[in-house]
Amino acid sequence: MRCRIPKIRLHKASGNAFMQWKGRRIYLGRFGTSTAEAKYHEVLAACLAGDATRAKPTAQKASKPAAASVAELILAFLSYAEPR
Repeated sequence: MRCRIPKIRLHKASGNAFMQWKGRRIYLGRFGTSTAEAKYHEVLAACLAGDATRAKPTAQKASKPAAASVAELILAFLSYAEPR
């Protein structure tokens, strides 16, 4: 069976590069950057080697929590909204 090598494609709405492998879209980063090209080669090698665990996109790190809690935001809003 012949294997089709996926190409790097542009997701126009976001400007990101992606490749399609077995019905899945794997996003690679900003289109046209060397980072996206390197990620493409890494993922492609993993896909062709049959290592499905490496072909899965990596999870993004969670951003830092906001400095103010919800309760602090509510108190700040209530003090702002009180008639003077």
